[in-house]
Amino acid sequence: QTTDKAVNLVTKPLFLKYPTVFDIASSSEDELIPILRPIGLMKNKSHYLIKISKAIVEDYGGKVPHDFDELIKLPGVGRKTANVFLAEIDKRPAIAVDTHVSRVSIDNVLKTEHELEAGFDEKDWIKVHYGLLFMGRYKCLSKNPKCSDCNLKSICRYEKRD
Repeated sequence: QTTDKAVNLVTKPLFLKYPTVFDIASSSEDELIPILRPIGLMKNKSHYLIKISKAIVEDYGGKVPHDFDELIKLPGVGRKTANVFLAEIDKRPAIAVDTHVSRVSIDNVLKTEHELEAGFDEKDWIKVHYGLLFMGRYKCLSKNPKCSDCNLKSICRYEKRD
């Protein structure tokens, strides 16, 4: 629910103060809130950051799992986050359906994920994810989409809905 730019701003001070998952797991929400304040919903995020860190420490020996089914067992981690992690960290084919991808695809998240996976070669999934993400972020905006300047408007269901 926040921008990548804002998250990147708090990441550096967070990891300077808490360099390991063990450090975050043993911190308190009150300690994390001032660091997370710039990204909003800092109480909720500090709660989940500690909760997920504790789960990683207790259930996985301090190592983040690299398996989709294990990732989504972690508190606050859903399909999108697990797919982003696997694509970014492991460079494994994954399509993460966020609000931008969902808006461009116009369907429910799980159905969209499966339809996109079926429609593209697995080797292209990461590129497809980013293509749709940037399309939704910069062209197919939720307010005032730039339909007149879109190469896909002839096949787009978004432009035709009312």
